[in-house]
Amino acid sequence: MDYLSDLLSNLGNLLDPSTGSILGVPRASLRLATFWAFAIAPLLILVSALIVILVPTSWDDNIPAPTGCKKIGLKKGTNLSDEHEAQPTDSPSPTSAPNNGPFRVKSLWIYPVKSCRGIELASTRILATGPQYDRVFSLAYLHRPKRSSPSASPPEPEWRFLTQRQNALLSQITTELWIPSPQTSLYSPTSPSVLSGGAIILTFPHPCRGISGLLRRSLSRLLGAGATAPTKSALIPLSPSPSQIEQAGYPTEKFHIWKDTPLSLNMGSHLPPELALYLGFPAGDLTLFRILPHGGGEREVHRCAPRKEELGWQPVVGFADAYPVNILGAASVRALSAMQRDGAERLSVVRFRPNVVFDGGARAFEEDAWRRI
Repeated sequence: MDYLSDLLSNLGNLLDPSTGSILGVPRASLRLATFWAFAIAPLLILVSALIVILVPTSWDDNIPAPTGCKKIGLKKGTNLSDEHEAQPTDSPSPTSAPNNGPFRVKSLWIYPVKSCRGIELASTRILATGPQYDRVFSLAYLHRPKRSSPSASPPEPEWRFLTQRQNALLSQITTELWIPSPQTSLYSPTSPSVLSGGAIILTFPHPCRGISGLLRRSLSRLLGAGATAPTKSALIPLSPSPSQIEQAGYPTEKFHIWKDTPLSLNMGSHLPPELALYLGFPAGDLTLFRILPHGGGEREVHRCAPRKEELGWQPVVGFADAYPVNILGAASVRALSAMQRDGAERLSVVRFRPNVVFDGGARAFEEDAWRRI
């Protein structure tokens, strides 16, 4: 009790009865400061908590790298940084005589998932179906045909391939390719990713909905360029073994890609439901097909292609539109870009999704007439 009495006595000494102030500060000012302190403090605490919780994680809902695998692609930068700069070997017009300068491969690309973003490589192997790992997967949506008449039975739904022609949001889905590497620290020949020949990782924008999404979008505007949009990822085995296929229960189904219906491996069980939502499909109406890992699902190419009688075999593709390899001259894209109206954005060769980009020694569009390389 003596301690409490001393405390009250000391507090009383701080009050000046003649002026009604405490330590020389008017009571009105103290009340105003107290009001603002209690009003602003909770808001500051909330904003600080959001920054601490959300920003360090980049708002991502991603997955770790596949064990025992290394990521494929250029380590940094791109070989197309100067693609818009005219080269000394550029011909002045498509009709002029070609220069005799050396041709050179400028850039190499693969697109493991059809219509999603590609991966630039330093080197690649060319197989019968095209560059290794190119367009071996394809997203597909469930098409439900209409009844021929009100009394007719509803036709069976069918899977159809999905491209950027139908859904431009596919261009925002990035793809990583990981293949087994004994040089990695955690490599084991029995790890699932090694047994499946590697894996791909699909990453797509994943804007949260409701109050959480509102808070994240507001904080993103507050932080400006320092904040990144939230994303979500999915890991898909690259080339599952027969035992992995059996264990996972992947069905083998037909799906429509142009006029073909190849038998393919349905691996849609690895896709998160948020991807269908992002692309605008009902849950269960989006899946992922893979070319049969051990052969048998290739599509023969006949249009404008050499015949089996000439080559000894018929050219084949996986999920590419028409031909195994897409070759494009950088000079052709620069010439096409120059034909646009003033102020139009310059075209990039990446817009045309090539596998091989070459430069030097040719007039624009000359590759259209090539018959042999």
